[in-house]
Amino acid sequence: MAAESKEQRALYEARRHLAGIGVQCQFTARGDALKGEMTFRDDQVLRNPGGGPPIERLRFTVRGDGSLRIDDPPNLADLEGLPPATRLPSIDAMSSAIRHCMDRQFSGLRGLGNKLRAFGLRVENDPERMVLVAHVDLERLGVVVLESEGGGLVARQLRCETGETLAFPNTPIDLDQVEDRIDLELFLAGEAERLLPDRAKDVVVSGHHARHEEPELFGELTEEVTDIVAGLTPPAEGQTWVMDVVVESDDGEEVRYRGVGFSGEAFGAPRVLPKIAFEASYSPSGQTHRMLVQVTHVDGDNVGYVKLDDDRRPVGSERKVSLVGFLANFTQEPVIG
Repeated sequence: MAAESKEQRALYEARRHLAGIGVQCQFTARGDALKGEMTFRDDQVLRNPGGGPPIERLRFTVRGDGSLRIDDPPNLADLEGLPPATRLPSIDAMSSAIRHCMDRQFSGLRGLGNKLRAFGLRVENDPERMVLVAHVDLERLGVVVLESEGGGLVARQLRCETGETLAFPNTPIDLDQVEDRIDLELFLAGEAERLLPDRAKDVVVSGHHARHEEPELFGELTEEVTDIVAGLTPPAEGQTWVMDVVVESDDGEEVRYRGVGFSGEAFGAPRVLPKIAFEASYSPSGQTHRMLVQVTHVDGDNVGYVKLDDDRRPVGSERKVSLVGFLANFTQEPVIG
């Protein structure tokens, strides 16, 4: 039997099954799907676990493979995990299945919201659309609006300081590759550069210039600094190096800190991070805090490295800095034994 005939048979079976439980459906003009509508009794009404008005009526589509997609209300359009139409023995069962999927989706949103709050972002719940919304302020550029989509996160738009609003072209964010707020801002600055290439290069990320090749550097690489580090031994692949920072203030919400250079003195402009983001990047070490990194490669004038967690396991993606910048900010961890 041809695939098209199988789909048609599946649609007729779904239509007959749904009519049997009191739900009337009609074929679309093209005949490749069913459109239906149902109204719930008071005890079947769906309530959004994130808030918002109760859902008393649904409009839906049954596709050729028998799968269900809710068309209205639109906040359920991306609901995942619904069983095929022919496996729903009653309207009660359909209400229960949708409620279960909503609860599961909301649980996923809760976890996503917690991660974004750990970055120091303010997260809002949009119950009408059943999505989370967060705003990331890229200084001198504008505000990026993030929204949840399915189980992930996407950048929707850039609200420029000029008042103009630009749409991001389908920009998903892989949170498995985003270690902290700085990583997130660096990624968004790179995407914004495609929209506003003349301005994105000046964006400030969490207190420092967001250049992809030097995301962790403090201070300017003056001629004097360059001359001094030119005589230092360069790193080698596999070595562990350390960036030390000294905390200038901690009000319980934000931490103000400065880098400690190869000379052992604090230098460069101070940075400010939400306390939870600072603690995720730096660990206490005597009078300072430090970040451990492992050198992944040395290629001429550039150094690649990855961060290490407290158990010395690589975390996040590889970063790339100039050799001079690396030597100005990192020192080699002493080898014991």
